[in-house]
Amino acid sequence: MAVLGPQSITSLFAAPGVDTAAGSVITQEAPRIIPEPAYLSMPGNNGSASYRLDPAATVHFQMTKSLKKLSKQEAASLKDRLRVMQQELQTALGTAAGAAGESRLRKQAAKTAQVRQAAVLLELNPDLDFKQLTAVNNEAPKASLLSEAYRLHIDPQGVKISARSSTGLYYGLQSLLQLIDQYKYTQAAGRTAATSVEQSTDIVLPLLEVQDAPAYSWRGFMLDVSRHFYTAAEIKKLLDVMSRYKLNIFHWHLTDDQGWRLQIRRYPKLTSVGAWREEIPGSVFFNKRPDTLTGTPYRYGGFYTQKEAREIVRYAALRGITVIPEIELPGHAAAALAAYPAYSSSGKAQSVPNSMGYQKGAVSEYNPGNPATFTFLENILTEIMDIFPSTYIHIGGDEVDKTNWKQNASCKRLMQKEGLKDYEALQSYFINKIGRFLEQHGRKIIGWDEALEGNLLPSATITYWRSYAKKAPLKAVSEGHGFINVCSDPLYFNRYQAGPAGEPLAAPHSMNTLEKVYQYQIMPDGLTKEQQSLVKGGQAAIWTEFFSDPEGMEYMLLPRLLALSENLWTQEKNKDYPAFYQALPRELTLLGRLGYHYRKLDK
Repeated sequence: MAVLGPQSITSLFAAPGVDTAAGSVITQEAPRIIPEPAYLSMPGNNGSASYRLDPAATVHFQMTKSLKKLSKQEAASLKDRLRVMQQELQTALGTAAGAAGESRLRKQAAKTAQVRQAAVLLELNPDLDFKQLTAVNNEAPKASLLSEAYRLHIDPQGVKISARSSTGLYYGLQSLLQLIDQYKYTQAAGRTAATSVEQSTDIVLPLLEVQDAPAYSWRGFMLDVSRHFYTAAEIKKLLDVMSRYKLNIFHWHLTDDQGWRLQIRRYPKLTSVGAWREEIPGSVFFNKRPDTLTGTPYRYGGFYTQKEAREIVRYAALRGITVIPEIELPGHAAAALAAYPAYSSSGKAQSVPNSMGYQKGAVSEYNPGNPATFTFLENILTEIMDIFPSTYIHIGGDEVDKTNWKQNASCKRLMQKEGLKDYEALQSYFINKIGRFLEQHGRKIIGWDEALEGNLLPSATITYWRSYAKKAPLKAVSEGHGFINVCSDPLYFNRYQAGPAGEPLAAPHSMNTLEKVYQYQIMPDGLTKEQQSLVKGGQAAIWTEFFSDPEGMEYMLLPRLLALSENLWTQEKNKDYPAFYQALPRELTLLGRLGYHYRKLDK
């Protein structure tokens, strides 16, 4: 972060017990926002080094003339997002909708005098300049990143958030909310230490100018809901914490061997059969001695209705998050094939695998030699596209066991007909056929890095996860594919973050500490400038074999999600781990009050 000017502010950073009722000025570090902004300037005292925000604040929204001609759909979407912003501000200020002191989003037609009197002004301006970002970074930000950029200005007259898009406004609000929370956190600490601290309900904010934009356009998190199911309410809670730290992609791993989690109307057995499995109390994934368990088996599972999925997509969009569904193929499909075995290479009935493993003879791969397989998948994806408006749809493509293909006559006939030289080429044929179908409908595929085996569709994007596949990043961008860094070491949050002594059971393959997540270099080494332009960003992932409830999942997520956020948003040269770590107690205290579970910081 570039910080310019004297660091003089009032009680926001006063030491506990200092009386600031008279507006005394102290010299302290600049406020710490997560993720760290690109540019933050503080003007000094000038007669008033702070602005007092009344919880009964008036919020005014205005658009420049060039934005007034919105379609009805755009206007409705903007209105809904502004309503979300209003609610979040009210929550931070401690005012409830409909109560005294309610924030009001005044209409565009309000008089200039009303704008001047507004405590918080939101301005949407497609021509907004970000000159300071260019000066700080020695180059102009990418146009695609400016759609998420914002300016936050606080002076003695009030707070102004400006952006080119409503998403930028939302991110600017998140930074303001953190400033509000910082003040309240400091005041709470002061009341604990001494009773002389000011008891005013006003929020004291430092005078400052922030200009900010992300380093990467893809800032995501993936949750596996197949191994263990999470309710729609639990997904929304996850989206809330993602949006606070400006993450914008929710990769929703909806299908895998252990469960199909989304209603498909044309194929009801996907959820009546594929969403449920038999488990035994005390069973743990990868347990080598299931014979020691003697409890009564029970039915485990769940799924989202299409109505619930649409609501989650809508809820996420209002918070700047795009939902990317993942429908696994050609492998990791045992649950779907338990429901519809005709599309497997064996054609035999099988059960949904559970934590103790797979039924003998169970098949996890669709049969590409059966033309009906593609009709089945295209019908499913047609419903998926109707639910999810995202440009990208993740199709998996990882860990495909080709053993059954090698023994299947129809697969061999297809390979001969299409001139496919090996089974890696057959996998590419499968993925590309699905990819072309989605392209015909204006969508694009994402696949895990195993999808690079063979001749992959040029428009496909790769999510890189295999830390041991050292050549995969260069291979992906050399072939012109978009690239998303999800390297399992350190971006798999289902792996240990400390210990393992004293920590919950987790995947042991690497130690993915908080600092390791923060310091990890998202941009692979050795790329040309053209190849670097294909790197969209990165994301973390939690595979839920060991985490059956939201408390366990959140413990693995937090505070590492905050480190991920700053890694993806903040320019590499501006990252500062000690400063980030120092800000965590405040944020974790707040998250705890909001009902999140997290791993406590090491002393």
